[in-house]
Amino acid sequence: GHLGPHLLASNVEDFFSDLPEDHMKELFDLMTEGVDVGIARDRMTQHASPSKTALNNRDKVLKQLRKFMANGYVRAFPPSVWKHLKNWNLLMSPLHFVPSTEHKKNDRLVWNGSMPDDMQEEDGQDINSLSPDMGYGEVQADYIDDMIREITEALLIDGVLDEEEILQFQADIKSAFKTVVIRLNSVGCLCMEFEGWVYVYSRVAFGWKWATHAWSIVA
Repeated sequence: GHLGPHLLASNVEDFFSDLPEDHMKELFDLMTEGVDVGIARDRMTQHASPSKTALNNRDKVLKQLRKFMANGYVRAFPPSVWKHLKNWNLLMSPLHFVPSTEHKKNDRLVWNGSMPDDMQEEDGQDINSLSPDMGYGEVQADYIDDMIREITEALLIDGVLDEEEILQFQADIKSAFKTVVIRLNSVGCLCMEFEGWVYVYSRVAFGWKWATHAWSIVA
């Protein structure tokens, strides 16, 4: 979960000097300041219940959350501090879990970007609807899984990698994707809850609609 030396902002000039100057500055700014989610946090923190699938896969969800915490993707707060979190104006969204299948072997923990429990009937108030286009660039796929599928299908067709190498390639992209940090003033916009614990993303979350656009700067 830690950034490789070549992803430290201080090394941009040494490793990416062949980029156009404006692209190099954009990359430097992303590595220095992180991604701006662009949403005002102007309401008290509300509960967001996890999906039924997440609850039915409790042990696997907890395993994924421990991994996220160990790698610094999220910061975790116990139920005992909820009275303080209420006043932090965290934007909560339900946690979802996608179990592995015969076609997709990796379990996935997903922040789904929808609304907390008390706002389920309010159209257009979910995080993805509120999050403006921050100008991070155009991509051919809005979500990371779509992007990875398109890339890997092209590589298989061209015979660049075999199926075993493709699996490692997919894992590498997903790991790299999580190196994109959230700007300090946007920490608290992407949050979720499980068994009373609150998890605040410090990295870009799967499920945020501008995630691949932001990651494309690094890619």
